[in-house]
Amino acid sequence: EELFKPFRDAATIPCTYDLKMLDCLHAVDKGAKEGFIDFTTFDPDDVEYHERVENGDMNWILPGKLIAFATPQDDTMPGGREAHLWTPTRYLEEFDRRGVRTIVRLNQACY
Repeated sequence: EELFKPFRDAATIPCTYDLKMLDCLHAVDKGAKEGFIDFTTFDPDDVEYHERVENGDMNWILPGKLIAFATPQDDTMPGGREAHLWTPTRYLEEFDRRGVRTIVRLNQACY
C-alpha cells in the first residue's frame, strides 16, 4: 500500500487518472529547470492566502503570465456557508494590482 494516496479531484464523477506525489515532484523539478518556478521569489504565504475561497481562490500557473481563479459569484457561497466568494469587481481590483490585463473564460457563464 502506498504511503500517500493519489490526488482525487473533488468532483463527483469517477477519477480517470492517478496523480501521485512523485508526479508532482517531477513537475516542480521540470518547472524549476524551465524557469517557471523561482524559489528565490516564491512566496508560499501568498499562495496559501490566495488559494482560500474567501481570498479569491486563485493561483499563478505561470508567475506573472497565467493565473487561474474561481468563477466570480454573488457575495456568499451556495448553501449558506459563511465564507465569502469574490465578485467580478473584486477580482478586477486584484487583477489590476497584479498587472493582469487579459481574461479568458474557459467555462460557462454563471451570471
